[in-house]
Amino acid sequence: MAFLDKISNAGQAAGQKMQNMAALSRLNGSISEEEKRINNTYFQIGKLYYSKHLNDYETDFGGMFATLADSEKKIADYKQQINDIKGIAVCENCGAEVPNNTAFCSACGKPMKNANVTVNPDAVKCPACGAMVDKNMRFCTTCGSPMPVAAPAPVAQPVTPVAPAAPVAPVAPVEPVAPVEPAPAPAPVVAPQPEAPVVSAPAAPAVCAICGTAIEQGAVFCTGCGSPVAAPAAPAKTVQPFLNKCPGCGAEVDADSAFCTGCGFKLK
Repeated sequence: MAFLDKISNAGQAAGQKMQNMAALSRLNGSISEEEKRINNTYFQIGKLYYSKHLNDYETDFGGMFATLADSEKKIADYKQQINDIKGIAVCENCGAEVPNNTAFCSACGKPMKNANVTVNPDAVKCPACGAMVDKNMRFCTTCGSPMPVAAPAPVAQPVTPVAPAAPVAPVAPVEPVAPVEPAPAPAPVVAPQPEAPVVSAPAAPAVCAICGTAIEQGAVFCTGCGSPVAAPAAPAKTVQPFLNKCPGCGAEVDADSAFCTGCGFKLK
């Protein structure tokens, strides 16, 4: 029993030792994390102080500020050497990388600060990429976009002096002209009118030869004595004279004629 108790106690001691080691490791890790946080905070404080007091720092910070300035200058020189090898320049306005000897940034259009670049006074800015292109170019030499065509300047036309107008001579008064009387209108042509036909007077009523009673016109028997009435003799035909002239040929025509017997002109 004593041997088993010793083994049990040894196991418990080993387990406790392992728990303690795990706790120590966890606590050391927490301490390390907090130290990193403190160091990062110190870094942020120093960076903020450096940015705000670059020109008015205290004397105690002089050495550290000089070290930072020297390191920043060396980093800028190293970056410039890298850009020179690549043949590029960095825009100070937007940070874009553009080819060397470029007058304007192709990303933001701002001028590039490069003393080796000579700006062409006749160059115009490309509306697509911002590069400076000769104004006589129809397309951009950097991006190939069409360049806007400038309207030709108006040519001043020479002004021809105008000679003064000659004085106008006074116009002599015009004598009034007597009004011309209009010619009289021709008399209207009146076609000859046919003469009115001759109407014979009604004949006197017939008298019965037997009894002397007046007989009405058209009666067959006498109303007085009943004797038959003799039929009246047919009246003699009266020949009408020529009553009109043909308008076409002037020949005399009968008033009842519908056509002229001389020229066939239609009369009615």
